Amino acid sequence: MTSPIKLDRGGRSVVITCDECPHWAAVRTNLVEARECAANHEHMMHPEHDVHGSARRMRQQYARRRADSAPQMPVEPYKTTGL
Repeated sequence: MTSPIKLDRGGRSVVITCDECPHWAAVRTNLVEARECAANHEHMMHPEHDVHGSARRMRQQYARRRADSAPQMPVEPYKTTGL
């Protein structure tokens, strides 16, 4: 299933458009914000597609797995020097 939402990456911004909503468009400064905006529009206006929403969930699951598997640095107690 393809989404009606398109992301057009430019030099300094990302333009988000929707083939099914010609009156709607958005501009974001980076791809992360653009993907979030696309997922929100899709969720609100086109829940039958769920392409960007499922991609968002996959990115969140990947980030959680990476955070859980990251090595934990031991924390040393704060040392004071005698003055």
